[in-house]
Amino acid sequence: SPPAPMGFRSVLQSAAQSAVWLVARLHAFFESLRRPRIKAVPVPVRHSNSAQLAISAPVQSSTDAPKVLVQGVGARASKSTPFLPHTASGSQFPRTIWRRISDGPIAIGVCAMAKKAKSAPMLETLNRLTAFQADGHPEFRVVPFPEEVLLHEPVENWPECEALIAFFSAGFPLHKAQAYAALRKPFVFNDLTMQELLFDRRAIYRRLEEVGVPVPHYLVLNGGEGSVVDEQEDYIEIDGRRLQKPLVEKPISGEDHDIRIYYPRSAGGGSKRLFRKVGDRSSQFYPDEHDTRACDGRSYIYEELLQTEGTDVKVYAVGPEYAHGEARKSPVVDGKVVRNARGKELRYPLILSSNEKEISRKIVLTFAQTLCGFDLLRSGGKSYVCDVNGWSFVKDSHKFWTDSANLLRQYCLHAICPHHLERFPQGQPQLPPPNRPEHDNGKNPMPPRSSLRAPADTDESELLCVVALTRHGDRTPKQKLKMKTTEPALLRLLRHKSDPRAELKIKKIRAMEELTIIIASLVEQRLAARQQAQRAVRAAAAAGSSGAQAARCDRDDEELDKLVTVLQVLQSHPFSGINRKVQIKPIAWEPLPEDEGEGEEAEPRPSDGE
Repeated sequence: SPPAPMGFRSVLQSAAQSAVWLVARLHAFFESLRRPRIKAVPVPVRHSNSAQLAISAPVQSSTDAPKVLVQGVGARASKSTPFLPHTASGSQFPRTIWRRISDGPIAIGVCAMAKKAKSAPMLETLNRLTAFQADGHPEFRVVPFPEEVLLHEPVENWPECEALIAFFSAGFPLHKAQAYAALRKPFVFNDLTMQELLFDRRAIYRRLEEVGVPVPHYLVLNGGEGSVVDEQEDYIEIDGRRLQKPLVEKPISGEDHDIRIYYPRSAGGGSKRLFRKVGDRSSQFYPDEHDTRACDGRSYIYEELLQTEGTDVKVYAVGPEYAHGEARKSPVVDGKVVRNARGKELRYPLILSSNEKEISRKIVLTFAQTLCGFDLLRSGGKSYVCDVNGWSFVKDSHKFWTDSANLLRQYCLHAICPHHLERFPQGQPQLPPPNRPEHDNGKNPMPPRSSLRAPADTDESELLCVVALTRHGDRTPKQKLKMKTTEPALLRLLRHKSDPRAELKIKKIRAMEELTIIIASLVEQRLAARQQAQRAVRAAAAAGSSGAQAARCDRDDEELDKLVTVLQVLQSHPFSGINRKVQIKPIAWEPLPEDEGEGEEAEPRPSDGE
């Protein structure tokens, strides 16, 4: 017999049981994804002080565990793999051991001189980096390398770390750092071998040209190689290749900042010395130094001085996909360093073009420096790279520090804990960062420069845009002469106009020639009158009453001098085009006499008294 139909209540109970079973299966599935089925076996690593550092190395379990990835230098990454700094020296973490953050935070070593390691930008970035956590576990911890240890201890006694921030500055033992990286095999952010390339400006320019990065036109003088140098007032020629002045002279060493600019004698000559900022100065002009240092036996690069409209651009890159640009006043302008209220050099964030972003990507990949800086010169609608630096931070940008910490986190986790990065692609920073000084209390004493709102407790604000209303400046300077006259011959020219009160402008060649004839006639008459007046003055002086005659003679002489000047201007060269103009403007009038205005209304005319 057919089964009895199920009631409505029975259908609901069955559906509820199926839903509970489905939820349980989904929960078990996601739990299996959250906890990889691998075992952690402690692997002892030799430590210089007889202690042991246990690093968890995943091994295959008896069940179907995922395969373990061992990544070596030169291994080809998939298209979805984030950027990892590549090194040719073998110090780039050649064997990636995946481990879990729950086993402890990743140890990031800071191997740099104390002045750089304790600088405000470095501490701000490290504070943000160590603030990241996941499921209550901190992701990173900082292992500082004391300067005394760097300088005086063998690399076997240096602290151990899993990731290494190491970069050169004055006094830094770069070769010891390279030996340490080869010994411990940490993940290195900035390749230590490629940092040696940054010491030689010739090598920098060669590598930039190889990858298609524009550089200024330049010549190389290698000291001691017998190069033929011909230096003249307006150019320098090295082995037959000529470079016009003004030009820039750079020492070959990237650490030598005694850079000089030489100007041609046709423009006044002299030279300007550029140097690292000393107080409020970054350059100094020497008007009596005209010759370069080409004959002192050292090596130099000579490059053209590009016209940059008084600014140069500093670019800070973090990986190939991130670049921050700032503009500052060029030290070539006047050598005066403009600073903000916090004493930092005044700079303005700017938007990089697509070509400049591509230049940044090429530099990061070519020199294998995850975080680096370089100098751009914008000239003639193009951008040129004139210098590449190592590890560089923006001095005064909270946004840059935050972005840098996020990117460094991603690169480090991808190399050491990629499965953790897949689970937590976005960092979860603690607020405030755990290693921020207690007196800070999480407050930000320095307002973010990228904020669109001016800080309430300071007088500073951020320039967002400039709106300019301009007009062309194609105006030729003019020499003007103004004089008052009552000469009837000049006043009669106004009667040709329908309105005698309107001013008269004389521009046409024929009218100018007629005016010249009138002025010349007036000058002749005034000269004859002067001679008569001088005789009259002498006669009055002999009679003892020369005062009134002398005063009138002085007034006539003043008017004559002005008329002579006008005549000289009119006769200076032939009339062609519009290069001279005369304006006659009436300033006083008197009615026509009755005998001149019979039968019609009297017309005003310029007063003979003005």
